[in-house]
Amino acid sequence: MRVRTKLANRLNYNDEIVVTSEQERSQPQNRALAVARLQALVKKALHVQKKRRPTKPTKASKLRLVESKKIHSRMKLGRRTFE
Repeated sequence: MRVRTKLANRLNYNDEIVVTSEQERSQPQNRALAVARLQALVKKALHVQKKRRPTKPTKASKLRLVESKKIHSRMKLGRRTFE
């Protein structure tokens, strides 16, 4: 099922994956190359990616962010006109 969904764009109407090769002059060599490409396609389709583990910002990075915000707000405060 996983292979079918991953390789859906390569399936024809008969649910066959068509892989061709015309690199070599002999048919047996081309057939071997096509089989190798098919195996690589299936292997790649079966590979399950690791789930991404979301990370939290560190305490130091949070402090740096707060400090830069303070500096920026002080700068903007200085630009204000008082009446």
